[in-house]
Amino acid sequence: KNLLPPELADIEDDVEALLPIHGAELDLAAADTAFGKQVLSVNMTEPGSGLAFPPQKVRLAPGAGHEKTVSLLASCYVKGPRDAQITLGLQFAPAELLDPKTKEPVTDRQEDKAEPVTITLNGEWQRVACVVSGDVRLRERIAGFSITLASARQMTLQADGFQFEP
Repeated sequence: KNLLPPELADIEDDVEALLPIHGAELDLAAADTAFGKQVLSVNMTEPGSGLAFPPQKVRLAPGAGHEKTVSLLASCYVKGPRDAQITLGLQFAPAELLDPKTKEPVTDRQEDKAEPVTITLNGEWQRVACVVSGDVRLRERIAGFSITLASARQMTLQADGFQFEP
């Protein structure tokens, strides 16, 4: 199940909800994909430039086992120049975990783990993903997702089919 609202999962109308990073230019481009007739076009002008999603409230579902953490996966399709590199980032906003009885912060909290992923593009459409995990007792979190330029040269990246999955 995609936890993103439809207007962010498939950007067809406008890019106003998205946040440019370090001078990146966001626009729509015509492209026939499995998700529609438009894709997000990101002109990345320098290393570190790119786009961010506005913070999204997500409701996480624990697994069937006794895991102490729960994960959120962000994925999308991207297309850009062969051998160019992008970095995907997904993180939770800080959240306090209080003991229901004492109302004090718990001592056994599982720390959030977010590892940015650097991906080398192949010149074709490719599915890319990154993950963040946090304490299973925190069911509602605020998640932030970004795509930034990791290589040195300016480039235009196309992206579509965004998903947040528990």
